[in-house]
Amino acid sequence: MIIYGFTMQGKPEELPKEVAAWLLERNSLYPNIDFTVDCWEPSLAEKAKREEEAKKYSRIFVKAQSMGWGISLVIFPYLSQHWTVKIIGLVNDQGEILDPGSPEYMQGHMLPPKLRFEIAGVPAPKLLEMYDHKLGLPRKEDEPALETPEMMISFPPGLRWTSEVSMTGEEFNRLLSNPETKVEAERAIWEKDWDALKRLKEQNG
Repeated sequence: MIIYGFTMQGKPEELPKEVAAWLLERNSLYPNIDFTVDCWEPSLAEKAKREEEAKKYSRIFVKAQSMGWGISLVIFPYLSQHWTVKIIGLVNDQGEILDPGSPEYMQGHMLPPKLRFEIAGVPAPKLLEMYDHKLGLPRKEDEPALETPEMMISFPPGLRWTSEVSMTGEEFNRLLSNPETKVEAERAIWEKDWDALKRLKEQNG
């Protein structure tokens, strides 16, 4: 499920296009995982360091010792903002991800590190740079760091996808980049109109 965290309270229910695309893809693959979204503006003391990170990396995966060095947080960095997604979930004795609404959820176990890497969609090691217990995905030459997100889209919290819809981030980006489908795609997501979203996907495949 997609959840808005503390820093999002009182703000418009919308996300940067790239964050929304990533969330829709990961949420459709792992509907029983909670993805908590926050947006941070670095303090003056941290501003230079965070800007440098944003200039070097398009995405940052944070490893947590308390989780067996699995990925705890995925960061989408901008020069003046850092959008973060925390990965939360539990597994049963068989290693299956538990539904947070199930009675056995509270008796579950921590997500294994390997599974956390899979849920976060971490690219191949050769594509990443490691620093400070983080894995940075270097920016491409045609992918400059932006001051703030270029495009925001309306996005409802509490969204849990099932097998009704399966869509990659690339497919979702195509829908949002096309002026003829952007408004309808946003409406379909907000209203959970999966039939309309599937139709848009098929028409623009």
